Amino acid sequence: MKERNMTISASKANWYGIGFFIVLYIAARLGFKLIWGEEDPAKEISEGYFILALVAGFVVHELIHGLGWMLASGCGWKNISFGFMWSALMPYCHCDVPMRMKAYRIGGLAPLVILGILPLVFGLAWGSYSLTRFGVFLTIGAIGDIMLIYLLRHEPADKMVIDHPSEPGCVVYDEE
Repeated sequence: MKERNMTISASKANWYGIGFFIVLYIAARLGFKLIWGEEDPAKEISEGYFILALVAGFVVHELIHGLGWMLASGCGWKNISFGFMWSALMPYCHCDVPMRMKAYRIGGLAPLVILGILPLVFGLAWGSYSLTRFGVFLTIGAIGDIMLIYLLRHEPADKMVIDHPSEPGCVVYDEE
């Protein structure tokens, strides 16, 4: 089998994240104002609790990656590890066994859907600006995942892949 690195630059992901954040934040803010007008203080949480929720959200984001890969691929929890890449200010979750591309995509996108898109949509639907904002921040927190899954978009679902051991991304196994 031939190995092919499919990685993304952590600094590039951070720069894309800043640009995407500005656009998404403005769109969510305008959408909220069009639907609800101003925030209802009774539906909102304090800034301190919001920051705590974000920190917890980023930790849970990585746990969801691990759970997603474990459930979708059948790998054991012992094959999942967590850490923090200080050079890029990025937490990470790593699975050290190969899995099918479909399972990799499921685990890769699960935090975006669960912690980003759903809170953003429900926040807009329920009139909670705190929940809307949480969804915006956690969607942006998944920018590296989005970039990687986009990079893998043409790979067949049954192709084998393993999480890259030291960089954001993976190693794809090709038949020779």
